[in-house]
Amino acid sequence: GEIPREAHVGTIAAARADRAIAIVNPSPANAFDPGLLPLFDLAIVNEGELQSFAESLPERVVVTRGANGAVVLPDGPEFPAHPAIAVDTTGAGDAFAAGVCAGLAEGLTLDDAIRLALVAAALSVEHEGCQPSYPTRADVDRRNGLNDVLRS
Repeated sequence: GEIPREAHVGTIAAARADRAIAIVNPSPANAFDPGLLPLFDLAIVNEGELQSFAESLPERVVVTRGANGAVVLPDGPEFPAHPAIAVDTTGAGDAFAAGVCAGLAEGLTLDDAIRLALVAAALSVEHEGCQPSYPTRADVDRRNGLNDVLRS
């Protein structure tokens, strides 16, 4: 929601042209055109955005629930949050969305991409600030030996 509508339309068109997945994180909800949401393949939303866009979402939705993890709609599965000592939750949703996108781009299943994203979000809340708190992929892998788990 923090980029122009034309960028959203362009993202959808580029994904279709490349046979890629069009993913959206429509945040903040009040700045996003709900009419575009069904055109995406996957939406990543928090619980408030889920309520705001309940009638406009694509078939596949990942709902972030903070310390309660995440769930894939319509029928699950549910994923527990990765343990973290929260210092600043600013940007955790963006870290999560980036983790999902990075995992899918690497060829992970959606479930494994969500697991990766939950670690990225947990690491991000353990530091002050938004962008400076975002972990690298190496940070995520070190956190739990996730590299070995996801690639085995």
